[in-house]
Amino acid sequence: MVFSIPKLKPIAFFKRKECTVPTVLGWLAGVVLLLTVGIIVILNIQSFLSPVDPKDADVLIVEGWLPDYALESAAEEFKSHHYRLCIATGGPLEIGSYLSEHKSFADLAALTLWKIGIDSARIVAVRAPFVKKDRTYASSIAVRAWLDKSGSISTTFNVFSLGCHSRRSRMIFSRALGSKCSVGVIACDDRSYDSHRWWHYSSGLRTVVGEALVYVYALFFAMT
Repeated sequence: MVFSIPKLKPIAFFKRKECTVPTVLGWLAGVVLLLTVGIIVILNIQSFLSPVDPKDADVLIVEGWLPDYALESAAEEFKSHHYRLCIATGGPLEIGSYLSEHKSFADLAALTLWKIGIDSARIVAVRAPFVKKDRTYASSIAVRAWLDKSGSISTTFNVFSLGCHSRRSRMIFSRALGSKCSVGVIACDDRSYDSHRWWHYSSGLRTVVGEALVYVYALFFAMT
């Protein structure tokens, strides 16, 4: 009797497969599509991040870190509309605290708004604690706590911020104030660059690109 030894298949670590790759025309169409999307984003991202969408509110929340020209615009907004109260927010001063009797951005902004012409009885400085990150969130939580403590019945607010920071500010304050509150936003134009040609300025590139990235982070990963 003759026994045959079966042949063993060789061990293979790779195998041949067919795949579809774009043609030259396909690559060209993809490049054109990417360029088109890129141009659309470049032309619209700044305005997207800087909305002006106010509500019929009786409380104006002003971020205390704003430059003086933005605080002047906030004061004009307050005086030209029917606001009952102006809330200035912000954490501790990080520069110049030894030279000022006011130790927080909230206090400094409140005093500035009073000097500009808002009645001091209608301004409240709501100080936030020092935090290493999520400072806008810390300010919004401080405002929520103050509203609860004061027994405020206001449910509609406008947040006054600067340029590309504004959309993120509204989102964060909306989260902190809760679903029963309606939050509008007023973005003051950032004078450090031309908003229509922001990519021509180093400050514009830093601000717009940076705020876009941080907005995405806040949208998906920040505290809620």
